[in-house]
Amino acid sequence: MPQTILLIMPPFWDPLIAPQGIAHLKHFLQLHGYRVKTVDANTIEEFKEMANRYFDCLKQWVPPDRHGNFLNIGHDVLRNHMLVHIHRERASAEDYLELVRLVVSRTFFFSLTPAQAQSLDDALLQFYRRWERYLLKLLDQIQPDVLGCSVVRDNIGPSLFAFRLAKHHAPGIMTVMGGSVFSDHLRVDSPNFQYFLDHIPYVDHCVVGEGQLLLLDLLQGKFPRSKRVLTRQDIGGRVLGFSTLNVPDLDDFDIQ
Repeated sequence: MPQTILLIMPPFWDPLIAPQGIAHLKHFLQLHGYRVKTVDANTIEEFKEMANRYFDCLKQWVPPDRHGNFLNIGHDVLRNHMLVHIHRERASAEDYLELVRLVVSRTFFFSLTPAQAQSLDDALLQFYRRWERYLLKLLDQIQPDVLGCSVVRDNIGPSLFAFRLAKHHAPGIMTVMGGSVFSDHLRVDSPNFQYFLDHIPYVDHCVVGEGQLLLLDLLQGKFPRSKRVLTRQDIGGRVLGFSTLNVPDLDDFDIQ
């Protein structure tokens, strides 16, 4: 039975409040004898600085009359660019840069030159190199049996990168994806969902909805490893009551 669990909130998600989902999971799973480490990577200054450098790079080319609420709109570009970047090997270099240009033009309604798209991609590459070093250090320090990421719309790219890296670094690790993305862009009943599953072989399980009971049953071997999607229907509709069993453990977070 897996014993050590690493739960991460990858960047970029506004650190206005400590990530409650993984904090609740930590408290609940520790009550059942598991060792759990939670990490909020959004409070790491270096990652915030890298995001700012990315936006500075983008802003110098976007015409001023297209700025609007630049950081809000710019996050749409960053999110989509992060996602296509981790699968850039599926296309030629030329086609990949054309896709980067398309990501920008569909958001700001102007076209980067190929050289500008390359510069923007270089800025993102620096983030992913630092993210890789950070993840490898965590994996070596904690040596988890299970890696879970809390995935929202804006951090799906770095989350998938983490899962893929973990499988390469420690092939026996179990990878589990949860979070609000399954109530948004990746609803189980959406056309995107099956396509998504078909292209993420490095994610073992997707936990849809409240995760405490589902994840506990998974860790206790009540689901086969081949069952990739877990929902409340798989546990007879059970939910965890609002009680002393359902409070967040914030001890791992730098609340300040």
